[in-house]
Amino acid sequence: IISEVLESRLANQTYQSDQSSSWTREISDEVKNRIKQLKLNRYKVVVQTLIGEKRGQGVRFGTRSFWDPNTDFAASETFSNENLFAV
Repeated sequence: IISEVLESRLANQTYQSDQSSSWTREISDEVKNRIKQLKLNRYKVVVQTLIGEKRGQGVRFGTRSFWDPNTDFAASETFSNENLFAV
């Protein structure tokens, strides 16, 4: 789901700082809604999206959360084209 959404939304885009905020919100909402359509029982879904411009630099991205290794799960995906990257 994540890779499909990233590919469909960003494949032909060039980085635009004024659009990246709305893109992250739209991508996060679409991923969350598509996961909800699976009707999984007792799951809380948290989606974070980061979009940046490719300029030959490196980037580090980190998060913190309370985690129960017996019940919690995480998934991640990366996307990039000539102009931008997304995590």
